[in-house]
Amino acid sequence: MSYRVFEKFPGYSRREALSFVRMKLRTSDAWAQKALLTLFDKQTDNEKRNHISIEDNNWGFGSFDAPMMTCLVYKVKRGTALNSEQKEKIRTRIWHYAVQIILLCDRNKMTKALDGYYQKLNLKT
Repeated sequence: MSYRVFEKFPGYSRREALSFVRMKLRTSDAWAQKALLTLFDKQTDNEKRNHISIEDNNWGFGSFDAPMMTCLVYKVKRGTALNSEQKEKIRTRIWHYAVQIILLCDRNKMTKALDGYYQKLNLKT
């Protein structure tokens, strides 16, 4: 699945795009929670209902993460505030899904984010 990352953002290597998205998913609660909800939308109805991952379709959560992540999704959807431990759990696991997030993201928004990030890095060197 990751080969398509090259095509999505001309001017950026696969490594640059993945590094940026993984960094954002590890450090930003907003990015992590948005990614959590986006991946949940890719779960099948059966997987959503049963808090599992049984389809081998390369989308959504893996079988290890599905029970915990699905519970956290429902808390976020209900508007329940997550505590620091729950936020940390999301950030600790969600970065593993960076390729899916890249493939599902809005190309223009992500390109602007990449441009901004790498321009800031170049200014500091």
